[in-house]
Amino acid sequence: MSKDALRSNLEKLHRELAAARHLDKGTHEQLAEVAAQIERILAEAESESAAPVDAKSTRDEVEATALRFEAEHPQFAQILSEITDTLAKLGI
Repeated sequence: MSKDALRSNLEKLHRELAAARHLDKGTHEQLAEVAAQIERILAEAESESAAPVDAKSTRDEVEATALRFEAEHPQFAQILSEITDTLAKLGI
């Protein structure tokens, strides 16, 4: 269930990124990199052959990014907070 929740939140993040016309290039790139890191965690969780990912570091980065975006980009902060919670539920 938690992998499905993580996948769902990742899809929400991608949808918001695609629809966000108001983001500056740096912010967009930062969110895209966070999304890529989460995709690597999912791939590792679903496949023994995936390259190892420093999941704790990624979770910490997602959490820090959510805090930075709280005021200016609350929709992204909410999604990132949900992703952080899901990663914690997965034991990451």
